[in-house]
Amino acid sequence: MTEADERARPVRWDRSRQREISSSLATARAREDHVAIDFGDLVCAADGIELSPRLQRRIVMGPVAAKRLCDMLARLTTEGGVTADTKS
Repeated sequence: MTEADERARPVRWDRSRQREISSSLATARAREDHVAIDFGDLVCAADGIELSPRLQRRIVMGPVAAKRLCDMLARLTTEGGVTADTKS
């Protein structure tokens, strides 16, 4: 089976343990054998001024899965009309 065949085949997810989070902050880093993506949000300190990031979820994947995710996100953001306001 080719890589194109794999991408065309629909994935049927078992959603029985699905948990959804909303993140306002994401960072990523790559190592030779994996890519790690951190999702979280900014939390105000007690004084209401200082912001500190709170990690909600870290996803670690191999390079092949990371490349596929990158390709999917690129397609979604260009074809799907998704825009990002990078100034906020």
